[in-house]
Amino acid sequence: MRKFAHDFISFFLTFLPVFLGWCIFLSVIISVGCTYGLDGRPRIDWSQLFAQQEWSQNYALMESVTCSSAEMIDGDLKTVGSSGHQILIELPERKAIHRIVICQTNIEDLILYAGDSKSQGDWRKVVKIKDNRQTTFEIRQAFVTDRIRMRIGGTMDDVRIAPEYVANASGLHKVNVRRGKPFAHEIELYGFKDKVASEEKTQPDGETRF
Repeated sequence: MRKFAHDFISFFLTFLPVFLGWCIFLSVIISVGCTYGLDGRPRIDWSQLFAQQEWSQNYALMESVTCSSAEMIDGDLKTVGSSGHQILIELPERKAIHRIVICQTNIEDLILYAGDSKSQGDWRKVVKIKDNRQTTFEIRQAFVTDRIRMRIGGTMDDVRIAPEYVANASGLHKVNVRRGKPFAHEIELYGFKDKVASEEKTQPDGETRF
């Protein structure tokens, strides 16, 4: 009997947090998306809950943004920028980034890092892109930063060559690929639009929001 009671209590304590978590989740859903029908009964407005989130302005076009290649953030798809195998973008303030668009590029492989202007050498890896085959592609990752760094590996212009040995500071290295010059016509940075600010901006003068 004691063993049964002990097992029951252990089972109850194990699943209690899960049960409470679901209760909180459902209460939040109801409070956020709940409206009332003609009969006075509450109903959930699913269209409100899952409304499409709007993208913010392109942060790369904000004033005081800098890039290791200015042509990559000038808003003109006709210009092309290149800064070797590393791209560095610095924002005037920290922003929540959710979407990066790299337009008309030959980049296949890259590693994306986020940094902090207060700690120049502190970089954290966000994501690694491998074998991209699209000339315009998106990176969907959520992170907050004011510094973005991209280390570029392969490009669509890389050419395989007969193996040869190249000497550098660390010794001899076997090379069988001649790297192409990475380029991009534009890099765009987006977060989510502030819905409250957007509603206030479109509200007619003299009208009071409740």
